[in-house]
Amino acid sequence: MRSNWTLFGGFVVLAVSACGGGGSSGGSSAAPTYTVGGTVANLGGTLVLQNNGGNDLSLTTNSAFTFTTALVAGSAYSVTVKTQPPAQVCAVSNGSGTLVSSNVTNVAVSCVTMPAITTQSVGVTVTVGQTATFSIVASGTAPLSYQWKRDGANIANANAASYTTPATVAGDTAAHFSVVVSNSAGAVTSSAALLTVNLVSTHCPLPSGTVVTHTSQIAASETWLGNGIEHRIPASISIVAPATVTIQKCAYVELGAGVEITVMGDPFGTGTAKLVAAGDDANTGVVYFVNADTQRWGQLLGYNKNSIIELNYTSLSGGGNVGGAQRNATISMTGQSNLPDAVLKTNVVQISNMEGAGIYLSDAAFTSDSQALTISGSPDYPLALRAMALGSIPTGDYTGNAHSDALVVENVNIFDNLTIHKRLPIYFNTNGVSVVGLAPTFVPNLTLTLDAGVVLKFEGAAPTLVLVGGQGQGLNDFNAALVAKGTSADPVIFTSAKASPTPGDWAGIWLVTSNGSQLDHVIFEYAGGTSSSVGALNCGPLGAMNQQAANIAPLFVGDGTDLAYVPPSNLITNSTFRNNIGNYAIDSLWQAASFGPVLTNTNTFSSTPAVCKQPRNLDMHGCFATVANDLRGCLAQ
Repeated sequence: MRSNWTLFGGFVVLAVSACGGGGSSGGSSAAPTYTVGGTVANLGGTLVLQNNGGNDLSLTTNSAFTFTTALVAGSAYSVTVKTQPPAQVCAVSNGSGTLVSSNVTNVAVSCVTMPAITTQSVGVTVTVGQTATFSIVASGTAPLSYQWKRDGANIANANAASYTTPATVAGDTAAHFSVVVSNSAGAVTSSAALLTVNLVSTHCPLPSGTVVTHTSQIAASETWLGNGIEHRIPASISIVAPATVTIQKCAYVELGAGVEITVMGDPFGTGTAKLVAAGDDANTGVVYFVNADTQRWGQLLGYNKNSIIELNYTSLSGGGNVGGAQRNATISMTGQSNLPDAVLKTNVVQISNMEGAGIYLSDAAFTSDSQALTISGSPDYPLALRAMALGSIPTGDYTGNAHSDALVVENVNIFDNLTIHKRLPIYFNTNGVSVVGLAPTFVPNLTLTLDAGVVLKFEGAAPTLVLVGGQGQGLNDFNAALVAKGTSADPVIFTSAKASPTPGDWAGIWLVTSNGSQLDHVIFEYAGGTSSSVGALNCGPLGAMNQQAANIAPLFVGDGTDLAYVPPSNLITNSTFRNNIGNYAIDSLWQAASFGPVLTNTNTFSSTPAVCKQPRNLDMHGCFATVANDLRGCLAQ
C-alpha cells in the first residue's frame, strides 16, 4: 500500500494512490512517444514520485522534473507521491490525463511543512492584582522549549512548561496569552488556577498506529474513539436498529475495497439505526473516511426511512466502488414514503476522489439543517436524486466535477408543493415533466417555487415538455402554479442541457391549468422543439395551406377546453426569449369570452417566432363571429 497525506480544505486527508499499469511504447518506430513532467515547489527534503505506479523519481530540489520512461501517444499517465519528505506533505495537481500529441510539462507538486510547533492564543480576562497560572502538558520529542507571549509579544525569561501572569496594572483589564511549544508532535493542553484553557494542535493528529478492527453486525450502540485512532473495516458491516454508532472527531475510518457500511432501520416499525460522525471543527475536529488499501471503498448506505446518517465536519475520500449501482455514489440513501424522507444530514462535509456520483437519494432527502456540502472530483454528477428532493439540496460547493448539475433520477415529476433554491443547475433527462398533484399525493393547488438564480436544464430522446397543472379539470386534475421570480442580476433560466445547445433542443413549458402562476425575470432559451403532446387549440392565423399553424413555442398557456384558467396580463414580466424556434413565443391556448390578454408587454424577444409573438386565444364561440367572418390572427406581432 502507498499512502500520502494532503492538506485539503484546512484538514489532513489520507489519499491512497492506485497501482495502475503504465503505457508501453510498443513496436513501430512510427508510434510517437512523449514524456511526463512538471515542477515541484517548497520541497525541503527527499521526495519520491511515481508515474502509473512505477518509474520512481527521487527529487531533492525545487526544479523542473521529467520521468525517464516515455509513453506512447494515447497512453494514460498518473503521477502520485510514493514517499513523502520528512516533516512535509506534498500534493500533486494536474497529475493525470492522456498523452495526445506533446510532452506533458504542467504536473505541479506543492509541498507544505507540517507544523513543528503548536501556537494557540488564549483570551484571559483579569482584574487589577489578579494572576493566572498555566501549566502545559505536552507530548512530543524531548527536549521541548517554550515561549510565552502576551498580546503577541514575547515574554522575557518565559521558557518553561508553566507560566504565571504578573499582576495587571491599572487600566489593563484584558490580556491575551499564547505559547509556542517547539518540537511538539501532538496535542498540547493547559490548565490554569483561575480558568481552564485547552490548547490544541492546528490539525487532527496523524493516525496513531492504534487500530480497532470492526468485522461484525452492530446491534447495540457504541462509540468509535478519535484522536488518531484508526478504525479498520475489512468487510462490509451493518448497523441495525436500535443501534447508534458515534464516531468521535479525529478518527480515521479505513474501509477495504468495495466495503460498505449499511445503516438498517426497522422497515416496518419506528426503530431507528444511526451513523453519526461527530466532528466539530474544520481543522481540529474532522472525521475521516478513507480507503484502507489501493482500491476504493464502497459507500455509506441508508436502508430505509428509519436509517439515519448524520455527518458533521466529515471528509469522505476514495469511495463509490459498488459495481455501478446508484451511479457508484459514495453515499446512497433510500426512503419509503410518498414524499422523500429526510434521512441524511450534512454539516461541513467534503466528498472527494470518488468512483462515481457524490450522493444518490432514492425517495430520500437531506435534512432541513444540512449545510456546507462540498463535492469535487466526481467523474459523474455530484448529486443524483428524485425531483421531490430537489428542495432539500444544502448550500455548498459542487464545482470541479465532470458534470456541474444535479441529475434528476427515477421520478422526474413534481406532485406536491416544492421550493427549489439556487444551489447548482438541475438536469432533467426526460421527454416530459409533470407538475401537478396527482398520484401518490393528489394535492390540489400545489405550487412549484423557483428562487432567483435557479437553472433548470432539459434534454430527452424527444424535446422535453414540462406540463404545469392538469388538463380538462376531471376528477383527478388539479391546479398547479409555477412561481419563478428572478432578478435582473440573477434570473431564473429554462434552458437546454446539451453541451452545445441549439434552438429547439427542448419543447417548452405548458401552463395548462395554472392559476397563481407568476414569471418575472425569467429566461427561455433553446426551446421550441416540436412536441406531439400539445393538442389544445387557439385562434391563431392560418398558414399558406389554409391550415392552422402548429402549436410550437417555448411557453404555452391554457388548456383550450374550458374557462378554468385565463391568465392575468402580468403572468410573465421582465423576461427574455432568446435562441428559440417555433411558430410563437407565447402560445395562447386558453378559452375566454374575448381575445386577450396580451402577455408580451415588458418582455424581450431576441429570437423571432415564425408566425408571431402571441396568437389569439379561443373565443367562446370558436374563431368566427359569423360564418363569413374569420377572426383568426395574432394578438402580438
